[in-house]
Amino acid sequence: MPAQTASDTRLRPFEAMRAVRTLIATGDTSQVFVIFRAMRGRSGQRTFRRFSESPVGQAVLRERRDLLPILTDRDRLRQLPQGSLGRTYLDFVESENLSA
Repeated sequence: MPAQTASDTRLRPFEAMRAVRTLIATGDTSQVFVIFRAMRGRSGQRTFRRFSESPVGQAVLRERRDLLPILTDRDRLRQLPQGSLGRTYLDFVESENLSA
């Protein structure tokens, strides 16, 4: 099976089904990424277009913001309110022993 490229928008339902089965059988959370890639279709392109047309999106793209320092600053993320996007992200990466 050829590797899927970033510009490939074909849906791959059988690949997603295999990944779901693997996730259920083994608990391998990396399969979530396989599922998302297999089922993303054109949604990412549409979302990026809407984002880039919004005032906030234009500012983010113009400023070329780098999220890596923010995502790796666990002490700062830990200070965010429980239930916020940043705190939920931190809780997830820590529970799964992931890094940005």
